Amino acid sequence: MQAARRDQARSVSDLRLQLANAKVDYTVSGEYHRVAGGGLTGNNYGVFFSVPMPIFNRNQGEVGRAEVQTRQVDAKTRSLEAEIMRDVDEAFTQYAAARGIVERIESQMLVPAREVRTTMEYAYRRGEASLVEFLDAVRAFNDTSRGYNDARADYARSLYELDAISGRMTP
Repeated sequence: MQAARRDQARSVSDLRLQLANAKVDYTVSGEYHRVAGGGLTGNNYGVFFSVPMPIFNRNQGEVGRAEVQTRQVDAKTRSLEAEIMRDVDEAFTQYAAARGIVERIESQMLVPAREVRTTMEYAYRRGEASLVEFLDAVRAFNDTSRGYNDARADYARSLYELDAISGRMTP
């Protein structure tokens, strides 16, 4: 984005230069001579005004090129701004979704799965539950833990993506 803004400023400067080159520069000058000698004395004054007459070249082509280039750079900058804003919105949506999943797993699934596993282990050790029921509870807890770790990884990736899009570096 910073590079696009520099290109935009350079294009505006180029347009101003071409407009300045299209202007006619005039020159005003003066001259004074004192003549003395041979019995004659006199003063001569002269004023000069000169203006170039650009009949065929008033820099219209370069001004037009600079105007078109300025419009193109402005359009590219607006497009890049819109793309960056879309990326930021998308990254924030992913961040919010990942945060919600992590919080939901922590508050609603992880503790009950741990309690079921602990209860089934106790029941299995006392002979009130079969090995298959205990292993099923362990599998359910492991699946919940794996889902929780995956959600935390997605959450961390979404944070890094937000930092990358915004141009902020994390240590």
